Amino acid sequence: NAETPPSEKEEEIASYSTKVSGSTSNRLTNIRITCKKLNGTTVNTGETFSFCEITGPSTAEEGYKEATMFLDGKEVQSLGGGNCQVSSTLYNAVMNMARKFHMFQTVKMPPFHMVLLILSLKIIQITI
Repeated sequence: NAETPPSEKEEEIASYSTKVSGSTSNRLTNIRITCKKLNGTTVNTGETFSFCEITGPSTAEEGYKEATMFLDGKEVQSLGGGNCQVSSTLYNAVMNMARKFHMFQTVKMPPFHMVLLILSLKIIQITI
């Protein structure tokens, strides 16, 4: 997944941000690695976006560190702690885009389930 710099024709159409202040250095490392994997991703009309397929497993070989994550409602230390913040932030940015273009009717969606039916999406840059 190569990083693609924005062209002159590209512009931000939606965004969403979450705070990482107060995060441990391990958590910030994990977030940076995951954002780097997502940057430059293009989802064309009719394609399915899978966060897990693009980012792959959170392994020490990939540089991931142990950081806090939640498992069965409890805090645990695990490789890739912080990835859920990246996925939920991305999800909310896409939902903001969908709202802007009135792309969907109000429906109850399962958590972390995202469907893009109409519009192509290119993730230009995710930064912390």
